[in-house]
Amino acid sequence: MINIFSKPLEELKGIGPKTSSEFRSLGINTVKDLLDYFPFRYEDRSIQNEESFIDGQTITFTGKVIKNPYIQRRGRTARLILTVRLGDSRQIRCVWFNQPYLASKLKLNTEITITGKYSEQHKQITVSSYEIRADNREMIHSNGIIPIYFGTKSLNTNKIRKLIASILFMPQVEVAEALPEYLSERYKLIDRYQAYKWIHFPENSYQLKQAKRRLIFEEFFYYQLKIQQTRKFYKVNTKDKTREFDNDILNNFIEGLSFQLTDAQKNSLQEILTDMGSNKVMYRLLHGDVGSGKTIIATLALIANWTSNYQGVLMVPTEILAEQHFKNICSDVAHLGINVCLLTSKYTKSQRNNIIEGIQDKEFDIIIGTHALFQEDVIYADLGLVIIDEQHRFGVHQRELLRMKGKLPDLLLMSATPIPRTMAMTLYGDIDMSVLNELPASRKKIITKSDPLKHENKIFLQLKDILDNGQQLYIVCPLIEESEQLNLENVYEIAERLSDYFDSYKIGILHGRLTSIERENIMLEFIAGEINILVATTVIEVGVNVPNASAIVIYNAERFGLAQLHQLRGRVGRGSYQAYCYLITDSTTESSKARIDAMEKSNDGFFLAEQDLLLRGPGEMLGKRQSGLPTFKIGDVILDMKIMEVARMEAAQLVNDETLAEKVCLDNIITGSNFLA
Repeated sequence: MINIFSKPLEELKGIGPKTSSEFRSLGINTVKDLLDYFPFRYEDRSIQNEESFIDGQTITFTGKVIKNPYIQRRGRTARLILTVRLGDSRQIRCVWFNQPYLASKLKLNTEITITGKYSEQHKQITVSSYEIRADNREMIHSNGIIPIYFGTKSLNTNKIRKLIASILFMPQVEVAEALPEYLSERYKLIDRYQAYKWIHFPENSYQLKQAKRRLIFEEFFYYQLKIQQTRKFYKVNTKDKTREFDNDILNNFIEGLSFQLTDAQKNSLQEILTDMGSNKVMYRLLHGDVGSGKTIIATLALIANWTSNYQGVLMVPTEILAEQHFKNICSDVAHLGINVCLLTSKYTKSQRNNIIEGIQDKEFDIIIGTHALFQEDVIYADLGLVIIDEQHRFGVHQRELLRMKGKLPDLLLMSATPIPRTMAMTLYGDIDMSVLNELPASRKKIITKSDPLKHENKIFLQLKDILDNGQQLYIVCPLIEESEQLNLENVYEIAERLSDYFDSYKIGILHGRLTSIERENIMLEFIAGEINILVATTVIEVGVNVPNASAIVIYNAERFGLAQLHQLRGRVGRGSYQAYCYLITDSTTESSKARIDAMEKSNDGFFLAEQDLLLRGPGEMLGKRQSGLPTFKIGDVILDMKIMEVARMEAAQLVNDETLAEKVCLDNIITGSNFLA
């Protein structure tokens, strides 16, 4: 038997440096990574006859190329047009968008299978996928239930499936089992190898359902194992001594603020200080609405920790956010004589070494940074408090690495997304929770409106008034490039329309395929006011503060969950201006209309979080990542919550039952899992 799970991808036949680099850009480095690169949706490509073609529906058919393809260009858009004959007589026009390079492949008399959206009026197909029949080889990409993967321009679904097939159908290939045998038997789960085959090459809906059920349970079970172990650690361990704070310093700092703390902030601060002052190790989640004031609570906790002569750490997911927190906290605590440092990956080796030495020698009291904070060579003199902002952006293992940098430091997790209590308990174990359920009195309600795309010019008129007043705009859309089969707006297409309309204003484009340096430079320009309009995918979601941004337009708003829409809306309204959120959608489904209606009526993140649970339909293709919640490779924490609850129950039993843990070799199971990275 051949176990190739850990084999690097470039060692596989046919994978050269260029292809290997393409896969790495998708986070795929090993065979295991590839098998865990699950489809984001599935298409039914069963071959249809001419009589079953329905206007506006996605169809699949086989035909012969009878004319050479030609290309039409309009602005940034290139349309490749091909004529295909079905059967003996009927001809149909096939259109590809922005793929002119395909012309050389689509030769006369080639037999081809095509999938796309059919237009009765134009007698044409807007192509989403195709496969050319070569010789008599089996066509694995075009018939039946076909998985669709996120790819790149040169690494499409077909190439990804072909490589996966070469692995799974390799003679005598072995896929090591990951679950304890008693769990597979108890829940009648198929084996791991079968699950991989059926998730990537399902022959029917039953196989797909069983594959998902197995893989989701496995992923959730390993997540819950670590959560339950963490909770057990905090329950059984106590501090060597209780900590005493200088309440006079804290009270004077609070009295010197230019605003008053809300009652929710006061209550949360008291809960945190009580934990920190007790002999138990704090394990607490502070969550609240967008703009509810988590950062000042984090600052006060860090000051309290400093008065008890301990170092404190604030870890955030991005360097821009780290720099923003560093600047603000330095300004806030300078008069107290607290030494603050910033540690990110941007520094030169000598600069980094100086900072690390200062941390180890306790020259710095508060350390702010990104993933660099838990690197092996970063040693803290006396770490007493770890605060992790946007905690869902860090894996369980990453959080543990930072916690282990000190001797039982208190841990405060923060989230800008209100999470229903029952869900939080399931996701994070029996964690203590502090809730910020009210906004500062000075925070204005964001006015939210929805309109169909045909009213875009009306919205542009309102945006012009905002720009002319010296304010800035966010424009958000769900795709980077044109995808006609889904008919979604994309950043480049919208940026082109905006440049025609707002020709005197500078437009920036921001999306996940830019390098981190490119994204950071664009964001810094926007923060500085050098970019007036930022057209972006949801990469703007993390809480960067731009007080001058007072309007956000969200295209294809129906594609987002309520939590994500609310997070995006929270990017504006941080200054003194009245803020606006425009939701553009042409969707007519009941669930999407209900979500949009909820957004228009409410600015309350707690209400919207509950509505998000109620309104998510099992057939809806919303963005995979739900704001503020842990992300998984295949599981959905909302739709698959019942599986999560079972996984939690089984993980808790295994962690707390020493006899069972010893029987199934719990330590080996956890060590062998890589779901926690």
